[in-house]
Order: sequence, then structure tokens, then C-alpha cells
Amino acid sequence: MLADVVRRGEIQLVGVVDLENRRSYVEKALKEAGILDTHFLGLHSLEPFAQAAALTELSMLKAQKGCDGLIVSTDPRNHLPYLKWGALEDVDVLVDKPLSALRMDFSPAAARKLTDDFQSIRDLFARSAASATIMVTRRSHDGYLMVRRILQEVAAQFGVHVTFLNAYHANGYWNLPDEFHTRENHPYKYGFGALLHGGYHVVDLAAWLLSVNEARRNDWADRMEMLTQHVTPDDFLEQVPQAVYDRFGLGPELQAPFNPADRRFAQSCGETDVNIAFSARRDDRVITMGNIQVMETALSTRAWRDLPEDTYKDNGRHSQERLTVHMGHLLTLHTEDYRPIPYDADPDGLAPARFVVRVLRNSRLIGGEPYAEYVLTSPQAAVSDGGSQSLTEHSRRKALHQWLAGASQASALDTHELSIQLLSAAHECMFRRRRGLAPMTSFPMRAPSPLPDCGPTPWKHVHA
Repeated sequence: MLADVVRRGEIQLVGVVDLENRRSYVEKALKEAGILDTHFLGLHSLEPFAQAAALTELSMLKAQKGCDGLIVSTDPRNHLPYLKWGALEDVDVLVDKPLSALRMDFSPAAARKLTDDFQSIRDLFARSAASATIMVTRRSHDGYLMVRRILQEVAAQFGVHVTFLNAYHANGYWNLPDEFHTRENHPYKYGFGALLHGGYHVVDLAAWLLSVNEARRNDWADRMEMLTQHVTPDDFLEQVPQAVYDRFGLGPELQAPFNPADRRFAQSCGETDVNIAFSARRDDRVITMGNIQVMETALSTRAWRDLPEDTYKDNGRHSQERLTVHMGHLLTLHTEDYRPIPYDADPDGLAPARFVVRVLRNSRLIGGEPYAEYVLTSPQAAVSDGGSQSLTEHSRRKALHQWLAGASQASALDTHELSIQLLSAAHECMFRRRRGLAPMTSFPMRAPSPLPDCGPTPWKHVHA
């Protein structure tokens, strides 16, 4: 995606920061993409001293070649140093979700650190000439943009809130029992899991749609209450026992993860599945309630033991997503995102990709059709291979172009406050459960701030 806009001359890629042991891989990828004269800054470790040395070199490169954009797409535990560098150097930053992560010790302080990181980075950019944007795909997704416009229209015309929201996302990651020990791409062994993987997208989708309620600034909620249920890898080993792997021949050597010592290790890992129940309240009266469900234990097309080189997309991962929104008795919206099943698992194309929006209205009161259905299919991609892309991939490209054009206010850092608060509170609930306490918490909600009116800026010179 980035290589595509570089080849078309829309940006100049002046530098890449990565681990030194990945130099040959990065240089080969750049060469194959036809991207030349890009400086490689190699990290010999992820220790703070190595990060500091790389950032010093990055400042020197900026002084020599100029740089007004930085893309941060790495392990979220390493996001903060680059965000701070961008704020101090007045370089706009596009950072992959989530904003930050850390090794979790299941304490309240660890849960609050997510909010503390957000506040500290927001304060840094408030004093900077640069901006920070979080890369999320749902805010530029054609289907969800349609949903939000409909909700905004009904809220503005009839003065009714979103009264119920259910957002469900399943990723279909199937980690074999021993892989919880070794996985670095979307790991669990550091105490965090699904919510800081793809789960941020669905939490942010819920928060972004709930912001429709902010149009009525004086009667939106002043407090959010939350309760969670979650599944650990230890629970997963109980759900899918060793006999299942034996039956399918996926690993006769998988007895070890089921022994008592490894089961204790599995208990210390991050979550694989989460069910969040929430209620947004004003003066202790419920204004909106709902659920956010993030599942990694769901349909996968994995049928092999050995891991491929790309463990993220080429390991049988299959995504499903649904949304239901009610606005009192006036409107109901349903969406279903049908992702394509890989050709080798669905050679007859029985599960085509499409995004469906169903709108039901009390038409005798608010007008319009009582039922409308919209089916959005994948557009043809303007990419070098001329192939098609999913709506999610299309929205990712659109989000990147918006940021490059200086028109990414819809996902500016400030607009993610409720998303971060929900994420932090969900972790606090889960950590309470791990310590034998009731898995519930609450937090105050601030009055919303209007988005800044920022005009477009020129195309960027980017480090990635």
C-alpha cells in the first residue's frame, strides 16, 4: 500500500527504521517495489538505549533530507518513543492501532497506563506544530460511514439517542497450544491479547458511533459502567482439548502444553476472547447500553501444523463482523461484513465478500422506507496488480491517502479518548476477575470537544 503511493510519486520515502536482522528483508522488499535511495536505520535491539540511538540518527536524517511525516507500524510496545519524537520534532505521525501496549501484570496501574499514555501523548502534541493520527479502518469504511450518516440524521431531526449498540467481531486466529509460548506477532505471552490486537477496531467502532449522541451536548451521558467476561489461553485449552488435535493429526507432540506447568503459564497470558457489557448513564439513568464482543476463537480455515512465513494473514485467519444499533422505537440498523474465504478453502466461491446494511424505520413517524437493504461489494483497487480488494483494504488505503493529504481529522488523536477509556476500563475489569474480584468498573465521561478545523497540507516526505 505504501509502496504503491511512493511509486506513483505521491510521497518520497526517505528512511525506514527496523531491526538490523531484518535489513535484508526490508531492502529486498524496497528493491522489488522499485523504491531506491531509502536510508535504512537498523536497531540492534529493542532496549531503550538502542531506541534512543535510532531516534538520534532519525533526527540527523530529518535535518539532511527533510521529513514531515512518520508512519509507526510496529509492535505497539514500541510506539511511544516514536510518537514522542514526532511531537518534539514537529513531524506528523500516523500510528497503527493501538496507541500503546505494555507487558501486563494484571494490576489496576497496568490498565490505567493505557489512558495515561494517551493523555501524555495528547499533551505533547498539543504543544507541537505536528499532529498524531491513529490508523483505524472503520472510520473510513464506506459501509460504516453510511451507518453513521443515518444515525446522525435521525439524532439531529428527532432528538433521540443511540439507545442500544452491539458490535461483534471474530478474527478466527487458531493458535495451536504450544504457539502461545512463541508468538511475537500479536502475542499473548506478555499479558495482553485480543483487545490490543484487532479488538481495538471494534472498540473504536463502538465509541465512534456512540459519539453521535454527543450532538446533544447537555444530555449525553456523564458516566460509563462496564462489566466483562473473558477467555484466557488456559480456558481455551479446556475448550479445545488435546484429543481434538490428535483426531485431526495436527501435532502428536502437543501433550506438553497440557501439563500443569504449562497450564499455569497459559493462565498468565493475555485474553483470546472478550465480552464487554456497558451502560452509558446520566444522573444514574441509562441513556445507552450495549455489548462489544471480540472473539479470536471462531471459524478458521487453518488445517495444518507448521506455521507459514506470514502468521498474520496466511495462517487460516478468517474475519466476521456484525453490528446492531437501535435508536429508541424509531430506527434499527443491522450490518454484516462477509469477508472472503481463501480460494483454497472455498474454490467454488460459495462465500463471496460483501457488506450488507439493513435499515428498519418507523416510517409512519419519521418517513422513509420501512425497510431498505444496501449491499456494498469490493471495489476494484487502483493498485499495480489491478486486482480487487476488500472493503476493509479499500478503507485502509483511503485512510492513508487522507493522512497524506492532511485531511485525517476524523481519526485525530483527540477523537480516540472514549475508545482509550473503554479499552482501559475493559482491561481493569478483566484484571479484577483474575484477582478474584467482581469484573466491573466505571469512569466519568467528559463533555465532548469539537474537532479542530484544519485545512489540507501538502503531500508528505515520510519515514516508516
